This record gives sequence, C-alpha cells and structure tokens, in this order.
Amino acid sequence: MNDKISIIVPVYRVEDYLPACIESIQRQTYRNLEILLVDDGSPDHCGAICDAYAGQDSRIRVIHKPNGGLSDARNAGISAATGRYIGFVDSDDWIGEEMVESLYRALQNHGGEIAVCAFASVDEKGEVREIFQDSGAEGMIGKRQAQEKYFEDYQKASLYTVAWNKLYARSLFASERYPTGKIHEDEFLTFRLLYQAKGIVYVPKAEYFYRCRDTSIMGEFRRERFQLFDAYIEKMQFFRKMDEQELWTRTLKLYMHMFQQYFQWQKESGADEMGELIRVYREKLRCQYRDRRTKLPVGVQGEYYLFSRLPALYFFLWKMKHRGQKNGTGGK
Repeated sequence: MNDKISIIVPVYRVEDYLPACIESIQRQTYRNLEILLVDDGSPDHCGAICDAYAGQDSRIRVIHKPNGGLSDARNAGISAATGRYIGFVDSDDWIGEEMVESLYRALQNHGGEIAVCAFASVDEKGEVREIFQDSGAEGMIGKRQAQEKYFEDYQKASLYTVAWNKLYARSLFASERYPTGKIHEDEFLTFRLLYQAKGIVYVPKAEYFYRCRDTSIMGEFRRERFQLFDAYIEKMQFFRKMDEQELWTRTLKLYMHMFQQYFQWQKESGADEMGELIRVYREKLRCQYRDRRTKLPVGVQGEYYLFSRLPALYFFLWKMKHRGQKNGTGGK
C-alpha cells in the first residue's frame, strides 16, 4: 500500500530552524506525503520561507493564518489534511529520513492506528543529550497499557504524551482537536487518542529529534503552567467515565506528585499569585476526590489526607521517598 500521509508543521518565529525542519521532511524515504506548513501569523520571515519551499515542491501546501497558538495551528492542519494518516513535526525540530516509512510500515504490519517511535532530545547545536525510549522490540501494545506507561517514569511519560513522535489514523481526529489557548496541550488530548485507537505500535528506533530550547519545567513563574493540573482533572473525569478506576487513582497520585514540585516552586518564588493558584488547584482536586465512584485503598486515602490537610508534611515525606529520582512528565 502507498497511502497518502499528511505531515503538519505549525510555524511561528523559527526562521533559524525552519529550513532544516522542512528539508528533513522532504528527504523522507516515504514519498507520498502532503506537507502542510501552517504559518501561524509569524512576524519574522517564516511565511516567506514556507512559500519559497512550496514553490519548489508540489507536495507542500502553506496555510497562512492569524496567530492563534500551537493548538490552533495544529487544528488548522488537521482540518486541511487529506491523507489517511497524520503526523506532526514542530518547526524547530527535525526527523530522520526513515521516520515516516518506519511508522507507516509498523502500522501496516501490525494493524494499529497509532505508531510511536523513540526520540532524541538535542541541544542547540544538534548534539544528542538523551534518548527517550520504551523497552523491547517493535510490537503492539494495548490502549490501557499505553496509559500505564505514563506512570512508569518520565521517559515513557514523554514518549506516550507528546504529539510529534507518532503517526495517527486521521479518523481518530474526526471529533477531536487540540485545546486552544492552552500550554501542555498534548496532555489534554494524546491520552484520548491512545485510548480510542484500535492498536498502538511501538517502534524502538529514535527517528525524531527534539530541540531543547527551554528545558526547565520549573523556570520563571507563569500561571499558565497550572493548566497541567486541568489536564489531569480531565483525565480523571475521562477515566471515571470509562470505569478505569486504577487509572483514575494513579492520575490522582500523579496530580499530588506534580503538585509537590509546584509547592516547592511557590516557596522559592514567594509569588502571592502562586499561593492563590496552589489553593485553587488543591480545591479542584478535592472536588474530584469527593466525586469518585469507589472506595480507595487505605494507603491512597492516607496519602490524600496528608496532601489536603497537612501539605507541608506530605511534601516532606514525598521528598524523602523520591530523593534522587528524576521528576517531570514530559511534553514540549
């Protein structure tokens, strides 16, 4: 088979990186591509660069639109795509020459609807810093198993959360879009796509190269960072609806785990606004806890009690338990 595959590239303020990104897609060994460059109102020369490449390659289509953010740009690409499959490449990254073919062949061989490949994080010079991968050889994993990967370690969490190291059946987006006006946008949607897919295929070769331009999850304070917890709440509501009690419970624990980092961030920044957000999002979790359908294990109930009533003690005990471990759940 030789199905058309749509590769969507949201473009904004990346004129120094954009040519390398586009050319890595043009060099793909899989040739039947529709390359959608979505110029999201970029104020630099990105729009002109996109048009120049489109003039040289008939597979490239350029969408010029007012700035609406990453999710809006991806959604514009999804709506315009005509391929049977969809992939995403961020415009400051690049992909290996066999990425699309490897993911497509894996889907054909195993009958899945989403293919996931390992990826490498690279520095500004393009030198590899870390490989994000799962264990084992190429093969199928179930939708519930894919959700559980998120709770194993930060590498697997990143691998199965980000949008761009995957190939998707376009039909999965029939009623799904990325949430606009959000950061952590992948956290709101990828878990739904993985759960809906008839099968997920893992490809162990690192074919995507993610450029780390801002690597610190706990950098300068921005209230938008708390949208991560809104994504967790949506996951909890989704898992409750699907009667996935264990996944609901593990998301509850992850919420508390990540909250520890934000609590520490508050102590270090001393921002009054941060303190208010801490209170708001603690209350949001409290509402989800009250709305649970089944009784939780005693250990989880105790952990939640400490989190909600004695947060300083909870965070101290958590820090002692997890000392020396890497934190974070990934996402660009």
